[in-house]
Amino acid sequence: MKDYKGPALIALLFTVTVELLRAGGPLLDSLAGALGIEAAAIVAIGLFTLPGTLVVTLRRATLPGMILLLMLVRLVAQIAPNLPIVLAGGVLGLVCLALAVQRATDPVEAMTGVLAGGAIDLGIRSATMTWDPLWTGLWGLPVVLLLAVAFWFSLFTDDRERPRRGRAWSVGAYLALWTTTIGNPAFLSSSSLVPVQVALIVMIAGVLVSLEVARRIALSRFLGVPALVGLVVGVVAAWWGSGWIVAVGIFLAQLCAAVSLARAVSGSGHRGNALLGLIWVLPVLLYQVHYEQPLPFDNRYILVVVAVLLGLGGLVRPRAESEAEALITRTLERPTPAKLELPPGMLQVRRPLPQLFLPATLGLALLLLVPLGFLTITPADAKPLDAPGLRLMTWNVMYGRDEASGGVNPAQIAEVIRGQNVDIVVLQEVSRGWAIGGGTDLAEYLRRELGMAAYWAPAADGQFGNLLLAPKSRRLEVEHHYLPYGQGPMWRSYLKARVGGLTVIATHLTHRKENTPTRLEQIQTILGEKPDVVVGDLNFWPTWDERNLFVSAGMFSAQDETGNGAGFTSPTSRPTNRVDWVWTGRRVEVGGFRILSEVKASDHFPIVALLNAPGVSL
Repeated sequence: MKDYKGPALIALLFTVTVELLRAGGPLLDSLAGALGIEAAAIVAIGLFTLPGTLVVTLRRATLPGMILLLMLVRLVAQIAPNLPIVLAGGVLGLVCLALAVQRATDPVEAMTGVLAGGAIDLGIRSATMTWDPLWTGLWGLPVVLLLAVAFWFSLFTDDRERPRRGRAWSVGAYLALWTTTIGNPAFLSSSSLVPVQVALIVMIAGVLVSLEVARRIALSRFLGVPALVGLVVGVVAAWWGSGWIVAVGIFLAQLCAAVSLARAVSGSGHRGNALLGLIWVLPVLLYQVHYEQPLPFDNRYILVVVAVLLGLGGLVRPRAESEAEALITRTLERPTPAKLELPPGMLQVRRPLPQLFLPATLGLALLLLVPLGFLTITPADAKPLDAPGLRLMTWNVMYGRDEASGGVNPAQIAEVIRGQNVDIVVLQEVSRGWAIGGGTDLAEYLRRELGMAAYWAPAADGQFGNLLLAPKSRRLEVEHHYLPYGQGPMWRSYLKARVGGLTVIATHLTHRKENTPTRLEQIQTILGEKPDVVVGDLNFWPTWDERNLFVSAGMFSAQDETGNGAGFTSPTSRPTNRVDWVWTGRRVEVGGFRILSEVKASDHFPIVALLNAPGVSL
């Protein structure tokens, strides 16, 4: 059992750290909404300069003491998650994880711990439908207990007198790839159009295969360049591919990232370790900022650069391979083996026999039972309303992030929808893996929680878009299309659904005030579909030119037709504007309209409209 304490310590630290890092995304986005993107970026960059500095200066710090502090911070975050405590936890978690990796007995042990932690992370997120336990109140306390176990392991593995000299910054690069790509089940689900639990099975299996393969070949002398090339090819296939190509790309990237990580931490020297936190935060931050302040290039290239950095970190001739193992071999070839003594400062390598690793891999494989269980247990289907007309809800849900706390809370979104007994729900700003949504797959969470059929219209990079939910018995005909890009800064889309004899279009138009020309072009595209109902966050006020296009097409605003024209729909903290609309054609009568101003789960209020179409069966 002694052989497992080092990897187990790293695994548990990885699991807790990556959750804290994901939790920082929505809280920083909340700060950006209050103070601006620049202020949030300064806070993030300033804080994440600390992990690298601390790793370099605290090389001989006591790891058990630091883990105890991390456990306290994580406990406070569970009880009252807020920006300062969560970001402090992320910084401290990075430091503890990097120090544990540096102090591992050998690089293969370090890599094994990181991959095992990844498998545990995926298993936990499978059980919560990708909703991190940190946001679930008392249900997240078992994660705090993981740190208590990590503390116990650290008492047996903390070797301050022999700190590793490996490239700790590679841990930051691996975490950036993990949260965005190789450990992001919502990304795989939205890109390949498979259920998120299937994506989790693929990812957990990929991690386990990578663990078994990489621990055998990672330190092979000439594997650095192939690992670099494979990692870049895998990331490119994942982000530019579709369908099964995405899954293949993720698997290849998982394997090559594991090899590159093991090789990087086997190297010598502290160069670059001060950048540990920045190598994690800058790629994730820049990738997300692109959709508000566009970069002069495709933001996917940022993740390719991270892959190149991690691959370059693995371009070392591992001292474990070239010196230590050669000395071991020469010693063992002697007729009477003498006591083995390595030169001072040389990396000591311990190669556990395969049978020592097999039980651990098989134990981690049990995590596959979690997503398999979800696939075999089908939730009860939502029942359609037994009432005339069509009860329609539209709501911009802001990634499932709670407006008041800044935290992720898809459960309250589901509860509001369930309480309205609607026939059809159309949602905007649905996140499927975005950092500012905490990596949650909101579409899959709501589909399962509500027992409804879900129809997805990807926008931006495919992890953000529009969602239509309806009882499975309705058997809608739904398709999705992209809207003109125009001034951007992201691709927008719309859902076209045949509901009975009506054509309903749900959309979310470009958001910048000055982008009226783009909105006008997008509206013309939508009106070209001859819709009976257009619904969604259209991002224009009643006094703007965009309204005239709908009026000219013979459509009516349900809000104005029912005498509710003075009502605002956002922001919920201080309502000052009206950008959420329900437009109806001449065949449709509005039987009721309501702004749910008591619901403040998002920065927009939900809207519910009762529609009738004489002579049309709905």
